[in-house]
Amino acid sequence: MALIRKREGSWVAEIRRTDHKSVSKSFPTKSLASEWARKVESEMDASQYRDSRRLNSITFSDLIDRYTCEIGAVGPFGKNKAAVLKSITAALGTVPLASLAADRLDKYVDSRRQVAPAASPSALT
Repeated sequence: MALIRKREGSWVAEIRRTDHKSVSKSFPTKSLASEWARKVESEMDASQYRDSRRLNSITFSDLIDRYTCEIGAVGPFGKNKAAVLKSITAALGTVPLASLAADRLDKYVDSRRQVAPAASPSALT
């Protein structure tokens, strides 16, 4: 159960759960704090809660670098895959994972289609 307390003129909701880092957030009213806490706790119970604080420090480039190290160690990438990874890194490498959503990827794909409108899937890279 969340702890709701008044602190310096605002209401703070704090949630501590096993297998989750503690989460807290400030609100102007107690009812907003309680509502947020109920929502987060229900997401945690359903294993749907996603703590984006850690994802803010990891970029898409970090993810591709890890993929290259782990999967590339099994066998070297071909020219096409290496080019695709390089292209995606150039376009989306600085984006934190927390802000990488489907619309951002759609925008990237659309921009690639404008550059290379060929019918083959490899032209999208």
